Amino acid sequence: MKIKFLTTIVFILCAFVLQAQSDKKSKSKRKSISVSVSASSNSSYSSSSTSINSDDDSYSMSSRFNKDKTEAVKALLYEELGNKNLSVKNSRHEWESIIDDDIAYIVRLTNGRLKIFVDKELVSTRTYEMFERLGDEVSEIVSSKR
Repeated sequence: MKIKFLTTIVFILCAFVLQAQSDKKSKSKRKSISVSVSASSNSSYSSSSTSINSDDDSYSMSSRFNKDKTEAVKALLYEELGNKNLSVKNSRHEWESIIDDDIAYIVRLTNGRLKIFVDKELVSTRTYEMFERLGDEVSEIVSSKR
């Protein structure tokens, strides 16, 4: 009888723990998008890959593209972010904002590569939405045939 009782108690406790973990996962909104584009013409080949991940806490984007699109991406970044929080070393452009020793956002551009990370808990909704729009615009630039 004691074994049945203990088994029942253990089963109930496990059910509560699993339900609690399930509730945490279902409350979190997660969006993940990956796009790969390849195109070729008689004279050239173009390829790009972009991955965007977004959940309740953060937004991240990683993009690889032909180096000849770097200048267009850089122009867009300068237009949106300006020179604030910018450091440049060789061909690497990095915008980084630190709040209370935590990275609020970081944008890193090198030839043919862009990485963006935004901590939604540290930035305003307006700032996050700007980065989300920026990610969409970059995706359009790097996947275009021009």
